[in-house]
Amino acid sequence: MGNSTDYFHDEPPPYHCRSFHKKYCSSIIVAEADYTCLLPLCLVYFKTMPSTRQLAAIMFTDMVGYTALMQTDEQLAAKKKERHKKVLENSISKFRGEILQYYGDGSVSIFNSTIDGVNCAIEIQKEFVLETKVDVRIGIHTGDIVLEEEGIYGDGVNIASRIESVAVAGGVFISERVYDDIKNQKDIQTHEIGFFELKNVKQPIRIFAISNPGFPVPSRNELKGKLNQPVNRLAVLPFENLSADNTCSRHWIKEWR
Repeated sequence: MGNSTDYFHDEPPPYHCRSFHKKYCSSIIVAEADYTCLLPLCLVYFKTMPSTRQLAAIMFTDMVGYTALMQTDEQLAAKKKERHKKVLENSISKFRGEILQYYGDGSVSIFNSTIDGVNCAIEIQKEFVLETKVDVRIGIHTGDIVLEEEGIYGDGVNIASRIESVAVAGGVFISERVYDDIKNQKDIQTHEIGFFELKNVKQPIRIFAISNPGFPVPSRNELKGKLNQPVNRLAVLPFENLSADNTCSRHWIKEWR
């Protein structure tokens, strides 16, 4: 890199510093000595990094049944978690995405291209059925996000997270916005699941499932997730009453929905 101090004053550190920060700077030991010169830059840069807004395809993944498995077989659970991380890092890098955060047994990533994000999710699920099988559900939404030092924010992030929570093991669920971007891709097949009222989301979200061969496509009734409870709505419905003298009058009833 040459004189790293001069580089930093001339312009922000290279983009890979960001990935380096998330991967290494939180660790007590930095394994690669060659990267130690980047450490001060990462720390200084992230302390002063302003928030940035961008449009992105947001992908959430979550391992299904990991907590229960930890209670019965810690070794197998750890093996699956490590495989989950390895597959994500290889596939997301291949499709030009970025892993922003691991949290427990899940992750959040972003892509500049919606098509890349969906193709990445498809490849991830194909990988997880090989060797040590890992049951993972994936949700993707395209929306405006805000990137800050502390994390990622925005309605799009919340919607992507809620869609993931509705998905099933081995499946990839996407929002209508994502569907609009990929519907003309011949290699990506989809099936509409329907509209859902998701927790902390104002408007119902139309959800589709990737339906390529081998991908699970559940019925609406099979799904469980972070859904709002149905809201009682008052409907006024007409019905006809035929009297004994064959005269017809219109009446109204109230029904709670």
